Amino acid sequence: MPGPSWQTERVQMRDGSDARSPSISRLGCEADSGSAMATAGARKQVRRVADTWGCAGILLTGGASRRMGSDKAVLVVDGITFAERAASVLSEVAHPCVEVGPGHSRLARVRETKPGEGPLQAVATGWEWLRAKGHRVAVMVVACDMPFLTADLLGIVASWPGEASAIPVIDGMAQTLCARYSPQDLDMAVKISRNGERSMRSLITRSQPTYLDERALGGSGALTTLADMDTVADLRRHGLDPAAVASTAAVRSALSRHQAATPPNDVPSSA
Repeated sequence: MPGPSWQTERVQMRDGSDARSPSISRLGCEADSGSAMATAGARKQVRRVADTWGCAGILLTGGASRRMGSDKAVLVVDGITFAERAASVLSEVAHPCVEVGPGHSRLARVRETKPGEGPLQAVATGWEWLRAKGHRVAVMVVACDMPFLTADLLGIVASWPGEASAIPVIDGMAQTLCARYSPQDLDMAVKISRNGERSMRSLITRSQPTYLDERALGGSGALTTLADMDTVADLRRHGLDPAAVASTAAVRSALSRHQAATPPNDVPSSA
């Protein structure tokens, strides 16, 4: 198998920033057959991961949801809130799991000292909780705004070979809030968050994660599986009716007001 490719390329982060990062996969994009074999093997290991608990889990539910106009964690699909759905999927591949946020799931809950300080702070808080419980294993970090997320895809990321952090990259965007982080990188998250850092970018630029492209994740379906709902337009783009996903009349009203205030260029065309 050819050696890893270490040319740097610009990978966009979920928060819109970008970072110089190693090539998409440390296994090397040339190694198509090796990547396919690893993916197939990872799929078979989904249940094994759940059985052996090789990974702990952190669910993030405390985001401000400013672009959505209402708390994304309590939006509902098929009778289940985004937060509960994410907690259920995460629990299939990780144990123990902890929610960092106000308590939108049935997981154990911990709150940041200063809520609203960004995802890095939340991840560091979750890791400190796990570490205090005696857990020092890799951790799957999952945001609650991905209603199509599956245990199969999480299993691929959670069981990816190697000890480095593993981060999916979809359409050029690093999915830092649906990724496996090593204990060493999580220790770094705690350290730099105490120094005032707030974005996941500041962690990624200090580490050497493995980046997993769509082939490694099983194909083009990963684009939908990892779709995150940041705006009312995102809901509509993925076939979700804002009125239907609202858990209460108050949420429905807030989504309606926010949709009316959304600039036209943020609303997808009907084509």
